[in-house]
Amino acid sequence: MTAKAPDSVRHLQQLDELITRVVREAELIHDYVQLRFHGDIVLTLNHVVELDGQQLSNSASGRTLLASIVGRTVGDVARAADRIVLNFRDGPTLTMSLQSAEPHSGEALQFSAHRVAAALPYSVS
Repeated sequence: MTAKAPDSVRHLQQLDELITRVVREAELIHDYVQLRFHGDIVLTLNHVVELDGQQLSNSASGRTLLASIVGRTVGDVARAADRIVLNFRDGPTLTMSLQSAEPHSGEALQFSAHRVAAALPYSVS
């Protein structure tokens, strides 16, 4: 009998689909970041997000900083117990903590890929 991976681990493994994907749109919406990739993949990051060590805030400078990854290709995705890291080819590194400062902040991230009109949602709390 094979041991079943915890939901959070299985869902984080889906992030490997982002490797070689190009960011089509990047938005700061209220208190979360949403990245849309070519291939109809959407990644919503609900916790604190940093780009090259600078925390993204919903401000003009935060939106400008986030816009710098539009058109960039994901080279690698790293997962640790407390964070995920997207490394862009020849570019910045985006990091998000999987732990929230708020006790009831909900899901850390949501990942969805649309295939032939069917959505496959993934989330981590």
